[in-house]
Amino acid sequence: MNEGYWHMWEAVVLVILFLAIYIAVSSLLLYLWPNRRIDPLRRIRLMLAQERKLRWYRRLRLLPKQSSQLEELRSLLTACGLQVDAADYAVVRRLLSAAVILVAAAAYLAWEQRWLAGSVLYIVWIIGGAAAALLACDQMILRGMRERRRARIVQDLQAISLQLLYYRQSSLNIHSQLQRCVPLAVHIRKEMQLLVNEWYEGSGEAIAKFRRRLTVEEADDFAETLNALRLHGSERYYDLLEERARSYKEKLALIREGRREAASYVLFLIAGIPILYTFLIFIYPWVAESRYLFSTLY
Repeated sequence: MNEGYWHMWEAVVLVILFLAIYIAVSSLLLYLWPNRRIDPLRRIRLMLAQERKLRWYRRLRLLPKQSSQLEELRSLLTACGLQVDAADYAVVRRLLSAAVILVAAAAYLAWEQRWLAGSVLYIVWIIGGAAAALLACDQMILRGMRERRRARIVQDLQAISLQLLYYRQSSLNIHSQLQRCVPLAVHIRKEMQLLVNEWYEGSGEAIAKFRRRLTVEEADDFAETLNALRLHGSERYYDLLEERARSYKEKLALIREGRREAASYVLFLIAGIPILYTFLIFIYPWVAESRYLFSTLY
């Protein structure tokens, strides 16, 4: 293989890596950029620009054809608490997958031309295989992140619900009660602080924003109960809150049980490795020798 062909492969790999890094950095900057009020005309321009971007991505075969898959990915990222554009995520994932394949192929071609040692080729393939496995299992990883975040939210919501029940006979209004519950929130303290800060600008809108930020079913139930307490403050709504606290406790128990089952399954698979190793070292040679003896009889 001539040197010009090798330089062409190198240029293709560098272009793909540059595009992947550019999209990832631009998405991160858009996420970290402070939110500002957008006028309607600019909102329309942004929507048109988003549609054009999606069309270009689909022409380049970087996005799935079905919009339902993109919506499912968007809801999964939102449930994980990641403010990342689903289209950019899908494009970066496909570009990284292509980059891994190209780097592995380029390393093999370099090894054939004796530009790389065999040990370096194995290291590149091991790293590439690990990266490919992570990219292939990204949905599974995101679902695990979603369940972990959900468990943390449920744990905080249970603590807040129990504290609100403690203030059941108190003369404090609901805003003061929520303000005293903020220190109990470990994982959703930021969302609780924003809820308390935005309360006097519009309590209903503050609860709706709190609900959208958490994006889990348990947060929807808690927001509905909180809204009922804000509007009515009746004793029966505290009974409903107590029922919610009991359901959160049961869900936490189910989540812990599921984690134990997953851990036991992983330990079962790990325990099978020494058994397989024992079979390969001690039993398989006897099986092979028996086959050879039986074959000589015929």
